[in-house]
Amino acid sequence: SYSVTGVQTCALPISGISLSRTPVGGLLCMGEVINSTDGATTNIQVQAALVDAVGTPLVSEIALAAADYLAPGEQAPFSVLFKDPPDTAVDVTVQVLRAEAMNPATASFVPLTAVEVAGAVSGPQYRVAGQVVNETGGAVERVQVVAVLYDKDGLVMGYRETELEEGRDRKSTRLNSSHRIRS
Repeated sequence: SYSVTGVQTCALPISGISLSRTPVGGLLCMGEVINSTDGATTNIQVQAALVDAVGTPLVSEIALAAADYLAPGEQAPFSVLFKDPPDTAVDVTVQVLRAEAMNPATASFVPLTAVEVAGAVSGPQYRVAGQVVNETGGAVERVQVVAVLYDKDGLVMGYRETELEEGRDRKSTRLNSSHRIRS
């Protein structure tokens, strides 16, 4: 780990990187950041760079991982869209630019647990259901849920973020979500 302007940051590995052409000619890079540390991390920022055949960087973009709070051993997906990629781009490299260790400003994040998670194709959609449980008993103001889709090789092919509606029981909440599958 290292420090940037007084904030303790962490070097984290990346996995499941995929690069695919969009229907309008862009390139979409997706993958996951893995929290390999012993503590929770937040504010995870990645940089993806398109490279040519000899590995020379051509253009880069920066994005945030989809999770605000990442417990030890957990993963958070990210996506970077290159709207007008150079014709000579053949691959992508990705690095974590920033991943902060929890600090007093972020200590109020409450870790939640997903249980009874199940997913299946339903017509043109992929349905995800499960239960989000607050095992700490701490107060929760905002619940963010991220569902990730992988291909047979473990590459990230898509993900969706959603916030649970206000007024729900914050100790245990059922999640039922549907998302269109892109072909």
